[in-house]
Amino acid sequence: MRQNLSVKNMKYILDKLNDLGNEITIYPLKSEDLRKSYLELSFSTLELYYRQWCSIYSSIIIADKEVELTDEERKIIEVFVATKSDTTTFYSLRNSTNRNLLTESWSIFEFCLTYVCEQLFTDEIIHSLLEYDYKEIENILNKYNLNQSDSNKVKKIFSRGHLTHVPVSRKYNKIYSIYKNNHTGSITDDKLFLEFYGKYRNCMHTNYIYHGKSKEYSFFGTTYWFNDGEAVAHSKEPDITDMFNLALHLKDVCKRLFDSIEYTDLLRYPEEQVFQP
Repeated sequence: MRQNLSVKNMKYILDKLNDLGNEITIYPLKSEDLRKSYLELSFSTLELYYRQWCSIYSSIIIADKEVELTDEERKIIEVFVATKSDTTTFYSLRNSTNRNLLTESWSIFEFCLTYVCEQLFTDEIIHSLLEYDYKEIENILNKYNLNQSDSNKVKKIFSRGHLTHVPVSRKYNKIYSIYKNNHTGSITDDKLFLEFYGKYRNCMHTNYIYHGKSKEYSFFGTTYWFNDGEAVAHSKEPDITDMFNLALHLKDVCKRLFDSIEYTDLLRYPEEQVFQP
């Protein structure tokens, strides 16, 4: 249990957060621009991950201390410190914290990518993305000589109403294809990482069970195996820095993608469309 929690690991994460904070401070775009908003949202997600682990670590520290408490306070603390004595509780909290990080970091990427594409792409490109599936089906059905009414029905079923419904890979691949000469890293490696991260994130919804063709991916000394109908396997048990490094690298990959874009105007963050609690 304690291999996940150590002062060394906590300090590592905090140092990386400080580095990211400095990176955001000197980033040359305004906060209203989606490219900088993405970095700020990523920082918030990563910092929340750190805070959640601080809470879990604090529960273990408190469990080792003699503290005078009222009966009602002790009932609350007993639940809080259960992470030390109850392995099931600890791993449940760990898995929940990791799931939150992976799903939230990917959702932020998808959200920002969609609205970058909406403002960046021409109407022609957007139209081609929205009708991509329909065009694929149309090419197959052409030999059946559908009448116009049936053709319209097929188009309605298979055309997308908004870029948010277009697969994320189709959107980032379009950016890569347009601005490939501006990319500062390996597009092939970054695409492989995004494919891996998307699969791993999707497994969160099925309690880590994967369905699909067998895949294998290695990152930071850990190999992840995806086998159909089985839980995702790891070559070693991930500690808190492994999950953090995955999300941090997602930030790096997405930053390279967004930085490759030649667009001097503001790619505005849709603040008026975002729910503010």
